[in-house]
Order: sequence, then structure tokens, then C-alpha cells
Amino acid sequence: MSLYYKSLMYGNVDYSHAIAFAFGYLLFLFSYLLITNYESFLINYFPSFINYIIWISFLSISWGHVVLYTDIPDNWQLIYRNELGHDYSNRPSGLFGQPSINIAILLYCYALRLYLIDINKIRSNIRSSLLYLSLIVLSVYFQKTGTGYLGLILFPLLLVAGNIIIATMASIVFFIALYIFYSTYSDLFGTFSNKLSYEYFASSFDYFFHSILGTYIDNLTFFDFIFGIDDQRNIEIDFGLIYILGHFGIFFLILLLLMISYINKTAANKYVTFSFFLLLILSMHYPTIIYPTSTIIFLMLMVYIKRLKV
Repeated sequence: MSLYYKSLMYGNVDYSHAIAFAFGYLLFLFSYLLITNYESFLINYFPSFINYIIWISFLSISWGHVVLYTDIPDNWQLIYRNELGHDYSNRPSGLFGQPSINIAILLYCYALRLYLIDINKIRSNIRSSLLYLSLIVLSVYFQKTGTGYLGLILFPLLLVAGNIIIATMASIVFFIALYIFYSTYSDLFGTFSNKLSYEYFASSFDYFFHSILGTYIDNLTFFDFIFGIDDQRNIEIDFGLIYILGHFGIFFLILLLLMISYINKTAANKYVTFSFFLLLILSMHYPTIIYPTSTIIFLMLMVYIKRLKV
């Protein structure tokens, strides 16, 4: 509907965005039709798939870290994108080509792993738990991304609080305290403190209000808000919510949130709730929630949960 509206109103459509983010839905549909008894297949293999994503993400990030800090050519990374510029020159491209995306999907999968352990009544030994937690922490350290730092702050608070509202309030207080502490001792903590500096936040807010939000609301019509704006206005990807609204409109966003609400209500499990809450918060920066991998995972999760409830 978004593509039809843009074609009708503006006469030009950037199909690359639609194709890229529809790929997850198409791949899921293809696999659903191709694999006999797909629901039973997921019951057997979905937990292994989640573990696979965690491991391959960690290994690709670790390999990128080795490449960047040795004499190995940078283009030996699994995904090498030279056009990303200086800000990414000391951070591994990882499995998905972007540090924030890598970490958001990794944390999402880690939360789902906890759900799968809980729902299947698996006793996870201390060694295994420490191993997977170490993979997450090391990945965040190698990626040097504010999204990862925020995720590490939110994750334990969500689990301990057991309530989204309480956890959110605790996270805000904790983050402010952390900001004050690292601002005071900024020289000791390098990249981490840079992500928490006043200058970083000020420049980010300035960029958001003047470049991103300004581009979106300029001559915005009601139907633009519903179905997305002219692709020629080029909404940057740095602020996920505005990117989704700009390219696909509020109609798509509402459908996406309804699907997530349905999965969450059907699962009735705190780890699923936490996984989606994390994904939504971390997608406020880069729109991880509409990336093909995220789409495939939560469509598979929807089928998996539905099958368990039968």
C-alpha cells in the first residue's frame, strides 16, 4: 500500500527499501511452504537456530576485531563496507554489517534463549550460562557501540525488576547515575565515556531535530503520515522510528506493533516481553526491528509459540 501511494502521489518509488525489508517475510513464507510440517520442524530446531545466531554473530564480531587490530586486510571481515567511513574504522562489521544492528539482534536472541530454556524447563548449568553471557559482553566490548552499552544496562534491570514500568524507571535512574559517574571520570574509560558525554548527546539531538525530524515533517501531509513520504526526501537510517515512519508510514508501524503484541500475549512469558521491549528500545537508533533477520526470528517465534499452545 505504501509503494502504491508513493507511486500514485510522487511518481517515483525507491524499491530497494521495500525489497530489503520485505525479504525477511518472503524468506519465511518460502521456507514455510517448502518445509513439510514446518511447525514440528520449528519445535525441534528453533532453539538450535537461536544458539546458531548468537554464536555466528559473536564469531564474526571477534574475527572482525582480530582483523582490525592485526595486519590482516580490513576487507577480510565477513562483511566489509568501506563506505561506512571513519566512525566505523575501528569497529568490526560483524554478521550484519553495522555494530548497533549486530548487538541489538544478539541481545534479542539472548533473551529468546532464556525464554526457550524457561519454556522447555531446561536446567542451564552455570558454565553454559557464563559462557553465553561472556559472548554477549565481549561482543559489546568489541563493537564499542552505545546501543550495546544501553542494552547491557537494560537487560539485568529488566530481569531483576520483573516489571517493564519499574525496570524502565530504574534504568533511567541508573543511566543518569552512570552518565554522571563517567562524565566525571571520562579520561579513564575511553569510548564508553565518549558515548555518555554531553557533547555526544548534544550533537545527536541537534542532528535529530534539524536533519532527521526536519526532513520528515517538512510539508508532511496526512496520507504521508499514514503511508510514508516521498523517497526523494531521503530519511537517514540513524533514528529508527522516524526512518520507519518516513519510508513505510504509521500504518505499517501499527501492524508491526499489533503482530508483536499478539506474539507477546500468546507467549505470556516475561522473557518474550523483555526480548521485544529490548528490540523496540534498541531500534530507536537503527531500525533493527524491521531488518530481515529480526523479521524471520519473530515470525518463527510466532509459529513456535502457537504450536506450543496447541
